[in-house]
Amino acid sequence: MNSLVPPPNSVASGSRSRRALIAGLFALILSVGTETARAQSGAEDAGSELSLHVGYLLPNQIPGVTEIMPVFGARYATPFIGTMGEFAFGNTHAEGVDFTTFSAGARIDLPEIDQFVGFVTAGLDLHWYIPNGATKRQTDTGFHLGTGLMMRAVESLWLRSDIKLMAQPGTALYIGFGVMFRPESSAAQ
Repeated sequence: MNSLVPPPNSVASGSRSRRALIAGLFALILSVGTETARAQSGAEDAGSELSLHVGYLLPNQIPGVTEIMPVFGARYATPFIGTMGEFAFGNTHAEGVDFTTFSAGARIDLPEIDQFVGFVTAGLDLHWYIPNGATKRQTDTGFHLGTGLMMRAVESLWLRSDIKLMAQPGTALYIGFGVMFRPESSAAQ
């Protein structure tokens, strides 16, 4: 019966291999997507953006984090190798949990149709949190994949919606809405 249970080292090795595979796939997608974005969206002419967002975090299999929680945060984006590099912060203090996430990633904007711009995003996350019933902070790293839609409200003010799937620890889905200041030079597609 013990022969059916793999030794602890082989489980850790499989986890490292899976992480390396995911990181490699992520790098490949970014490198291919970068060339496509440069050709289609004119991201090299874009300027920096600043946005505020609110939404809900739906956690799954994160120890001590079981309830849907409201989130608020901010995001900064700047041109980066033909895409938009995004740096984000999200925070919640609800249901006995203190959960903070810092993200860095890339966003590829699709061509603008009327006043709408769709996008896809991927990146790395750092989670710093206190689970329900605990007193000590935990730190975990992970990654996210997401999509969304931006709509021009006035010349430099946009409305933005996001759906982001986060992995590690466990999984979580973030659904958010916000406002984004996007200078006119970066909005021209």
